[in-house]
Amino acid sequence: MLAGNEWLIVLVVVGSIGALVWLMLSVGSSSPAGVSAAQVHGNADDVLRDLQLATAGAKNTVTRRDTPDSLTAVWTHTPGWAIVVAVLLFPIGLIALVSRTSEVGTVFVNQESDGIARMQIAGVFNSTTSAAINAVIKSRS
Repeated sequence: MLAGNEWLIVLVVVGSIGALVWLMLSVGSSSPAGVSAAQVHGNADDVLRDLQLATAGAKNTVTRRDTPDSLTAVWTHTPGWAIVVAVLLFPIGLIALVSRTSEVGTVFVNQESDGIARMQIAGVFNSTTSAAINAVIKSRS
C-alpha cells in the first residue's frame, strides 16, 4: 500500500504526464487547406488581397506575395519533441526550445474567365491560416 508521500509523488507524476500530453497535442497543429483547388467569384487581384488580409493576423505566420498571382504563408513553430526534451532534461533541456520548424503553404490565384478566379492551394498551413483561406473561399463562392 502507498503511504501519504508516495500518493503525492504518484499524483505529481501522473499530472505531469497528462500536462505533457496536452501540451504536445495543443502545440504545432498544422493542417492542409480544406480544398486543393477552388473556383471563386471576383478577379484574381481582389481574391489575393482578401487572402492576404484574412491571413495577416495568424499567429507565428508570415504571409507575403512572392509573385503577382500567389500568396505564400510561412509558419514557424517549436516542434513537440523540443518541448518534451526541455521538460525531461530540465534545465539543460531548455536549449532544445531554440529549435524551430517552418511549414510553407502557397495559394495561386489565376483569372479563369470574366468574374471567376481559380485558386490552387499547395503545402501545409497552420489551423488559423487554413481557416482564413477556407473563409475567403466560402465568402466568394
